[in-house]
Amino acid sequence: MITNVLVTGLSGSGILLFSRILADLLASKGYAISTKDCLGTAHRATLVITEIRYSADQEEFTNFIPYGGADLLVGFEPLETLRLGALYAKRGGRVIMNTRRVMPTFETLGRDIFSPEPRPLGYPETPWIIDYLRQLGAGVVAFDATARAEEVGHHMSMNVVMLGALAACGGLEVAAEEIETIVAQRAPKGSAERNLAAFRRGHAAALEALASPAAA
Repeated sequence: MITNVLVTGLSGSGILLFSRILADLLASKGYAISTKDCLGTAHRATLVITEIRYSADQEEFTNFIPYGGADLLVGFEPLETLRLGALYAKRGGRVIMNTRRVMPTFETLGRDIFSPEPRPLGYPETPWIIDYLRQLGAGVVAFDATARAEEVGHHMSMNVVMLGALAACGGLEVAAEEIETIVAQRAPKGSAERNLAAFRRGHAAALEALASPAAA
């Protein structure tokens, strides 16, 4: 069996480090693993997608997650979670979403930068995005991960908050304690305690969200 994890958001938010930590841990546990990164243009706040596929009983497989095949979809930003969720969210799968919005260029211009046609929805409201993803059959865990990172000292720890949330939601063959160990090892000098605190905030926030009947 192949497990599919899709991670999406905007460049500059730590998605690649998040994905590397997860992929390295899975590989160290003996899983066959395949990854693929899709990077935006060479500046911050452009789309980034990472696909991680792993298996305990299959050694060869492509690095492309099929549409509707993401067992776990981790979204660092609501609109990008919606874009990818519309294609990849799996019925019975799980979406973990940071609710902090980053306004894209088309919203500030009032139109799509690729088309003269108006966008009737603009940037959808976050509750609408959550409801849409649930209508696709995915369970949704949504909270302001950026706020949790700011609480421990720096918004750039949001990616580690999301790692904690992923560990809390299950579906991975990696224990939270194992992720904490590698977070401490990979943290920049002097930031290990802050990042461990961010991981634990994300873990607690996801458990709280999971306790809500709406997350099922």
